[in-house]
Amino acid sequence: MKKTVLVLLFACTVTVAWGQSIPPFSLVLNPGATLPLGSSRDFYTLGAAVNLAANYTLPFAPLFYVSGHLEYDILPLATERSLSIFYAGIGAGVQYAVIPRLRVAAGGGGGFYLGIYGGETGPGAYVSAGAQATYQLSPTLSLGLGAGYQNCLAQPYSLFQGISVNLVTSFHLGGATRKPLLEVPRVEIQPIFPVLYKYYDDHPVGSVTLVNREKGAVEDVVVSFFISQYMEKPKICTVLTGLRAGEGVEVNLFALLNERILEITEATKVTAELTVSYDYLDAEWVKQETHTVRVFDRNALTWDDDRRAAAFVSAKDPSVLKFSKSIAGVVRSAGGTAVSKDFRVGLGLFQGLAEHGVSYVVDPKTPYAEFSTNALALDYLQFPRHTLEYRGGDCDDLSILYNALAESVGIETAFITVPGHIYSAFSLGMEPALAQKTFRSSEGLIFQDGKTWVPVEVTLLDQGFLKAWQAGARQWRDHLGSDQARLHPVHEAWRVYEPVGIVGSDPGIDFPPEGRLAASYAAELARFVEQEIAPEVARLQAQIEKLGESRAMNSLGVLYARYGLLDKAREQFQRVLRREAYVPALVNLGNIYLLEGDAAGAWEHFERAEARQPGNATVLLSMARIRYEQGDYAAAARYHDRLADVNLQLAGRHGYLAAVKDTNTRAAATDMEGLVSWEEED
Repeated sequence: MKKTVLVLLFACTVTVAWGQSIPPFSLVLNPGATLPLGSSRDFYTLGAAVNLAANYTLPFAPLFYVSGHLEYDILPLATERSLSIFYAGIGAGVQYAVIPRLRVAAGGGGGFYLGIYGGETGPGAYVSAGAQATYQLSPTLSLGLGAGYQNCLAQPYSLFQGISVNLVTSFHLGGATRKPLLEVPRVEIQPIFPVLYKYYDDHPVGSVTLVNREKGAVEDVVVSFFISQYMEKPKICTVLTGLRAGEGVEVNLFALLNERILEITEATKVTAELTVSYDYLDAEWVKQETHTVRVFDRNALTWDDDRRAAAFVSAKDPSVLKFSKSIAGVVRSAGGTAVSKDFRVGLGLFQGLAEHGVSYVVDPKTPYAEFSTNALALDYLQFPRHTLEYRGGDCDDLSILYNALAESVGIETAFITVPGHIYSAFSLGMEPALAQKTFRSSEGLIFQDGKTWVPVEVTLLDQGFLKAWQAGARQWRDHLGSDQARLHPVHEAWRVYEPVGIVGSDPGIDFPPEGRLAASYAAELARFVEQEIAPEVARLQAQIEKLGESRAMNSLGVLYARYGLLDKAREQFQRVLRREAYVPALVNLGNIYLLEGDAAGAWEHFERAEARQPGNATVLLSMARIRYEQGDYAAAARYHDRLADVNLQLAGRHGYLAAVKDTNTRAAATDMEGLVSWEEED
């Protein structure tokens, strides 16, 4: 007997189950038409058939399948009657994906049939063979066409043999629920520092590698990352338009953490959820994995980037603000105009910490000198409020506290790092050229990016501001030549490492008595003034005694004025004016009246100076400022226009004087100390 192979009509799919190229089970409905062959043509005409098959793909050999099926055929006879045949059988075959959605298959098998004609029945065996092609429309549905050969065996002739053409409709069981084949072979998540929780929003907390193991390209790949409790919702880390089959890519992970992470006071482990979704075969597939992430305590930090310390500079902490504002108030009450307001407040903050009893204490477990040399060593840093509360800390703790206090009252600060040590610096708020003109020596100053910085060795709180300043400047000079000194402005560091504050009740810090603080501040400021101006005073006085020059007298007055000794300055300016109407002395005496709040007295002297020297830029600027402060904006604008004619650059720096009333700008301009410009001849 001629042996053939049964083709069970099935739908092939490109949907992939675990380790397979198609879902393991498919149900196939195949309606079609039959055409008799050989001797069957003498008895039958074109007939119809419907087949229901169940296919199973072998998990260990996904190119092969086995199946079982039921079929019903109706075959019209030439005598206008028809033969009905019921089939039941099993089979096997091979399948192959030509392209991701298009699959071809061939196979065969056999079984038993039952023929019914005119009320009589007859059983027998059958064999058949065939092939088909299907196209997947969705993960659960494929459509296609098939053709096959079938022979119902009987003696002496076959009951029926013929060919069939079928419409193949496959329903893939598990096609919509199978696991995705986009793999994540590598996941690296770094330990998290709570103090840097804002940093991780746009800087990687880790990375993953994705590899597309699907049979075709995937689209709209979305990677998200989520840590429960410490994130409000998953953070979308990246969106890829697509990945080709077999293509891999590395993706960074980000996390938008919330403030609750700052409640972690002991290192712990948390669960993170990684989600990868993508589109494949017109369906969305989602792959989720859970991973363990280590989270350090809120005081932990490593020194692989010294700028990270800026995250601890919480200038808006209520305890910091209360302390700094009280000290700034003492400085304002003390009066004076020595150098600049920022300088005096910086000095006052240092003396305030000393009077509060804050001291330098080396942390035996995490000394900066040792840990700063190891970028991966885990250090312990205190928040400013805790250093105020504990009244002690090592060099990094004290530097963080001092910078936070200064920043809270509007003074820019920086960290200075030298081998094994970190300390502070604050900006004078003046350009280097003016600072060099103001200070007797510039050795104690740092000039960088157009700003003037005062280095402060904060560990010397028990020795006073001047010695701390000298020590800080000396360390900077000692290490600058070997390129081992670095200055890190806090405002620049905040662009990367934003400051954070911890929540909690006010620790109730006791501030030093105002009288004791005022005395400490005044004494240290007086020592600075004496130390700073004594040599120059002696030189100028000798020059005056020898030559009696108005210029030297005026310079001595300016020196006194810049250091807040206004009475002595007035005496020198008046001494000059008793001799001659010297324009610089007129301007400078007008400035003193301005500082004392006597606008009329100031205006009188500026008018006299302007009459003698109409194009004097300092005079025009001063007169514009007075009119602006008096609310006469039109007059201020006129003087500003004249200033622009003689010094466009200076006029540009004070453009507000030409504008209409602006309450915000005016508030900034009412600091009298910032309005005066002392006049000297070169």
